[in-house]
Amino acid sequence: MSTPDPAGRRRGLIGVALAMLVACTVYLPRLGADGLVDSEGHRAVTGWELRDRVTAGDNDLLVTTLFETPYLRKPPGVPWLMALSAQAFGESAWSARFVSAMAMILAAGVAAIAAWAWFGSAAAIWAGCAQALMPLFWQSGRAAEIEAANNLATQVACFACVAAACARPRGIVFAIVPFAMLLAIAMVFLMKGPASATVLIAILLATRLLVQRSSREEARAWDREWGWIWGAIWGFAILGLVFIANRLMTVDQAVTQAPSAFLFEPGKIPQILAMPFVALASALPMALLMPAVPPSPEDRRDRIALSLVLGCLGGVVLLALVGVSNPRYAMPAFVLLPPLAGYAAVRYREFAAGRPLPPGEARRARIYGRVLVRQGVAWLIALMVGAQVYIWAIEPARDARSGERAGLALAEFVPEDAVVYAHELVEARPEVLHALRRAANCHVVWAYPFDGAPGLPEPGGYVAIRTDGAVGSREIDAFERAGLADRIEPIAGGAVHIFEFTLYRVRRMGPAVDQ
Repeated sequence: MSTPDPAGRRRGLIGVALAMLVACTVYLPRLGADGLVDSEGHRAVTGWELRDRVTAGDNDLLVTTLFETPYLRKPPGVPWLMALSAQAFGESAWSARFVSAMAMILAAGVAAIAAWAWFGSAAAIWAGCAQALMPLFWQSGRAAEIEAANNLATQVACFACVAAACARPRGIVFAIVPFAMLLAIAMVFLMKGPASATVLIAILLATRLLVQRSSREEARAWDREWGWIWGAIWGFAILGLVFIANRLMTVDQAVTQAPSAFLFEPGKIPQILAMPFVALASALPMALLMPAVPPSPEDRRDRIALSLVLGCLGGVVLLALVGVSNPRYAMPAFVLLPPLAGYAAVRYREFAAGRPLPPGEARRARIYGRVLVRQGVAWLIALMVGAQVYIWAIEPARDARSGERAGLALAEFVPEDAVVYAHELVEARPEVLHALRRAANCHVVWAYPFDGAPGLPEPGGYVAIRTDGAVGSREIDAFERAGLADRIEPIAGGAVHIFEFTLYRVRRMGPAVDQ
């Protein structure tokens, strides 16, 4: 039985608390100072509509909507969280972004706790701060997007897998880890579908490989204890996915997007080949920690560290093998890196204290000790200053890309309870139409052209049409081809970032749109 270490427990708890505090300084300041931009409106407005529907008595949580049209391009997990945040804090950019910010603050705590459990209490502060200050996560952790929540769920699932294979928990922890794994995998698929599947597969293969390398006897023991558990977990996860997929397939005229849209395309082979290298570069400076881990693990801590490295690299390589060209989709793999900061710091301190190490490992400990531990305060200050520069000097520029002010300007031209149809403007900047709907107390309908033809609301209704001439957005040409252009008259216009649009009023009846 191990002897309780009150001092170590205090160090670990202080490390976790300080790491989460550092994360708060990165992810909470001026969180709602700017309007929704880019695809934030698709996430936030979907969550707000879900909250309104539940309040009105509609408890179908699986089917999310965007301007009254079923919107199933993304799983419902993040809209659920944004609906809860809006219920607690009100409907605002701050409440929508708070979901991502809270996910990153919790991720810092998870990284600190994992490093504490695996490498000792002194590792907690290093790992937690590495997670909180990793530049790769700043933008997504401060946006109303799905990446941060998905990264947190992926992190918990992967760390549970590592704990089961390399840390070999016993007692109550043995019972908790499988449930944590099952819950985390379920959350991964609810947040971003199969986007993190490659990381989950890579970490499972890496940990099993390292157990096999350790000893055949230990591998057989792992198979007896955990093999059936992992099989049951993945079985439950797959059954849940099948159930959800069957339910969503019954939804008529839903806006969807197949995962194949992000996979292999012959014209993107150079980008696919370059993706792993670009992704690793985006993960700097934390990616520099990977060579600190010896390729031949000597003890349990080395096996844990190596499993994190192999899981990260394997997840990125598997993404490239399935044809993903966008390095942004490799982000979930890099949640495995922060505990390595704690590992490197602890190993150096042991080396500095006189513990004998093999020559190769001693060399690594010396290098990383000088770079990381001795300059630890400088690294901390540099990254904290960089985060504040991003928050206060770089990020405010995004407010110029928000369409909220343009939506408010349109509200003076639209009477209360009017009906406004739109399609391409919803695709480009949904926050314009949400601001219009909220300010004018009107109804906005996403008139998605399921049959390939545009339509019109009743006479007296309105149509918002993109007119910037971008490829695929010349909606007015489609109205002209359908013989509907003479039935609408322009009453107002506006521009958001690179997008231009015009609000038209319907003068007489047009063909009905089948919603």
